[in-house]
Order: sequence, then C-alpha cells, then structure tokens
Amino acid sequence: MDASVKSDFYYILELGPGAQQSEIKEAYRRLALQRHPDKNPGDRRAVAAFQKLAEAYETLYDESRRRQYDAKRCSPHRQYGYSPQETRSKQERDDSATETARVAKREREWAAQSQARLDDIARLKEEMRAAEAAIAEINRKERQRVAQEKQGQGWFSFLTSPWAAKPVERGEEEKLKQQQELQQQRTSKSIKLERTKNQLMQAEREHRNITAMQRQTRESEARKREERLREERMKAQREQAAQWRESYEKKAKEEAAKAEEAARKRAEDLARRKAEEVMRNRREELQRQAAKEAREKEAWQEAANRRERESWQEVLERLARKEAEARVDQHNHSWEPHSPAPKAPKRNAGRNSSSQHRRPAHQTDSARSAPTACQHNKFWPKVAGVHECSVCSKVFKSFILQCPDCKKIACASCKRELRKSGF
Repeated sequence: MDASVKSDFYYILELGPGAQQSEIKEAYRRLALQRHPDKNPGDRRAVAAFQKLAEAYETLYDESRRRQYDAKRCSPHRQYGYSPQETRSKQERDDSATETARVAKREREWAAQSQARLDDIARLKEEMRAAEAAIAEINRKERQRVAQEKQGQGWFSFLTSPWAAKPVERGEEEKLKQQQELQQQRTSKSIKLERTKNQLMQAEREHRNITAMQRQTRESEARKREERLREERMKAQREQAAQWRESYEKKAKEEAAKAEEAARKRAEDLARRKAEEVMRNRREELQRQAAKEAREKEAWQEAANRRERESWQEVLERLARKEAEARVDQHNHSWEPHSPAPKAPKRNAGRNSSSQHRRPAHQTDSARSAPTACQHNKFWPKVAGVHECSVCSKVFKSFILQCPDCKKIACASCKRELRKSGF
C-alpha cells in the first residue's frame, strides 16, 4: 500500500471521512489499548505508532483542526494522498504542459498588446492635452488682443495718457487676416482635438472590450481548470476510497480468517481435550477393571492355592494314615500265629465288654481294603466334559483323566502323585 495512505489519519484510526466524534473517540480508545507500548514490549515501532495514533486523534477530534486537515487532504497538490502526477498518464501530463506553455505565451502576447494599446491611449491623451493647450493659448491671445484694443480705444486711456505713444493703427485687412489665422488655428486645433478625443474614446473602448474578452477567457479557462481539478480530486478520492475499502476488506478478511482459525483451534483444542478426557477415563476404567481382575485373579489364585494346599495336605494326611495302617497291618501279621486264639465274645455280654474285645476300626478297614488297592499303573483315558478332580477338588471344563481299574478321576498332576504313592 502507498505510504501516503498509511499516513492518513482516517486510515490510522480505521475510520471513514464521515466519522462522528463519538466514533473517533471510541476507535482511539480501542486502538490505544491494542497499540500501547506496554502491550507490545518487543516491537520497536510501537512508540512511533502510538504517537501517530495520538496525533491523529487530536487532529480529528478538534473540529477546527479537522476542517483544516480535510481541506489540506482534499487539495490536489498536497504532498501526500494525491497529486496530479499520481493519477494522470504521460500523455495527459504532456498535454497539460503544452496547454500551460500555450497559456503563458498567450498571456505574454496579451500583455504586449495591452501595453501597446495603453501606450496609444497615453499618446492620444497627450495629443489631446497638447491640442487643448494650443486652443487655450489661441483663446488667450485672442482675449489679450481684444483687451488691448479696447484699452487703446477707451476715453480713460486717452485722457490719462495723452502724451503716450499712439498705438500703431493697423489696417482692416491686417486685422482680418490675423483673425482668420487665429480662427484657422483654433479650428484646426479643435478638429485635431475632436479627432484625438474620438480616437481616445475608440482606443479606450477597444481596450475595455479586449480586456473584458480576455477576462472572460481567463474566467472560462479558470472554470474549466477548476472543473478539471475537481474531477481529479473526485477521481483521487474515489481511488483513495477504493484503496481504503480494499484495505478494510482485506483487514476484515484477515480478521475473519484469524477468528475462524482461532475458532478452529479452539474447536480442535476442545475436541482434543474431550478425546484426552475420554482416553483418560477409558484408561482409568481399564486400570480399575484390570486392578479388579487382578484382585479377583489374586483372590481366586489364593483360594485355588489354599484349596490345593488343603487338598495336598488332605492327600498327604490320607497317605500318611494309609502308611501307618499298612505298618500296623504288617506288624499284626507278623505276631498273629504265636498269639492264642481270641475267645468268642458272649452274646449277652454288655456293651463295654464287647467293645474291649473288638478290633480297631482302622485295622478292620485296612484289612478289608488291602486286597482291593489299585496301583493306577494303566493308561488313564480322557473323559470329556466338566468334572472335578477327586484329589485336589479343582474343576476342569474340557476333560479329565480316569483310572480304568478303580474308575477314579483326577487331573494329570494328581495322577502322577497317585502313581508314585501307589494308592
């Protein structure tokens, strides 16, 4: 953009030429908050811009200073904003220079012609004054002659000075001749004076007519020049208004783009925050769910371990009990032939006496189960379905193993322990 437009006070305040004082004050307050040097610490041009803004406000807010500024701003020859060379083409500038030279030459010719006419008028006036002086001289001489004649012919002159020399008597012809000469001189001078007066009047009338015509020509040319300058001013104002409108539209588009970009960024930021919040909630939910599953798994594992420990403890106790029973049975078999045969209990004996001669329950069970003990050495086939291990009490959903002899079901680890123990 042109520097003259940027230095325009209306452009600095972002207003149009017809802005009111309230609008000027409001624009100044708004822009002063934006362009204050304290609000732009890193900008070295902030102080100059703020001073220019204050100058524009002081000039446009004062009505008299604003009128002076508008008059200077609208002048076609001002040093900023517009000059004829900025809007006219080279041909127009050449035509203007040719017209200026022609007008200057014509003015010189008119001045020379006017001076010549004025010289003629002055000469005619001088001739008229000379003719009038000559006529006055002739009249004076005539009056003097008449006075002398009257004085010489009077009684007072004759009585008072009889001894004075008598005037020379002239003849009638000489007097007539002298009168005719004076009359001819008077007539010629009068004719010359009248002719000079007519010439002077004609020269003055012609000078006035020519001067009036020249004045009308100058006024017409001045009106045309003023019209041309007005058109140039209007053209400059239209171009300047177009530049302002273009700058305002550009600035409005930039502000709209900035606002749109800011709105888009805010929307993206809001969407990002929402997504982050959703992801955070999801992670927290997954973490809570994972923690819950871990606790459940830990509890289930602890319960499973406890059940496994209890089952193994039960298995070990049962195996230890069976081993003890086997040792007792083995010991009983070792001393049975040397001992006397026990007496048959009486049928009518009491409860206490029969319990004294009764064999222990574990000896009877071991003796009863010894011939039927299974070693579990055969191949255990799979049994499909949901089953519970008879040893560790674990539930298996797919399959479990079953002994083909005793039909006992157990998992693979319990099967190995049963084969090792032989029970």
